Amino acid sequence: MHLAADAPELAREEVRQGMSRWAHDAFHAQHSWELYASGEIDLYEGHGLDAWNYVVERWTPLRRSMLMRIQAVRIEALYLRARSALAAVGDPSLTPAKRASLIRFAERDAAKLGREGAAWGRALAQLILSGASTVRSNAGEAITRLQAAEAVFENIDMGLHAAVARRRRGQLLGGPAGELLVKQADGWMTSQAIRNPARIAAMLAPGTFANS
Repeated sequence: MHLAADAPELAREEVRQGMSRWAHDAFHAQHSWELYASGEIDLYEGHGLDAWNYVVERWTPLRRSMLMRIQAVRIEALYLRARSALAAVGDPSLTPAKRASLIRFAERDAAKLGREGAAWGRALAQLILSGASTVRSNAGEAITRLQAAEAVFENIDMGLHAAVARRRRGQLLGGPAGELLVKQADGWMTSQAIRNPARIAAMLAPGTFANS
């Protein structure tokens, strides 16, 4: 997609064109790709509530398709739903009760990710829980979880997610040390042709982080 190039409108068009050739009377692997791509575009654009509503709307067809029996599909789907829940928390139209419900939902999905028995699933769980910790104003716990996630991502060669965890940790730490972490993360992402590291970080690790 075109998100690395900071062109979400082109990414949406790519999804539309790709799905125009597929029937919509059933839910196939291509529809799971559409779900993931469209949800991430909403998150990239900062439309957390739209992402949440879209994922919730498509979740039952996804589950009934039996695709969730495949671990990789299950992990990606849970990760997307948890991110959407966290990103939606910041929407000003929501009541405090609804925000609290969304945080708990994200934490439950993180728990499911942590039980998957796959290192990347456990690391994604830590990333989600770090975001939930920031929303709950627990920066210390968030930093600990980000460190744990980053270490695993580095070990399994998930460089983008490692850079995002590093950037988020830098935002929470602040000061010269934090600024250096953000600079290092942004430098890595820029080297990978990512034009807007801040938006990529918000997409992959939503939460309440200092603007940086």
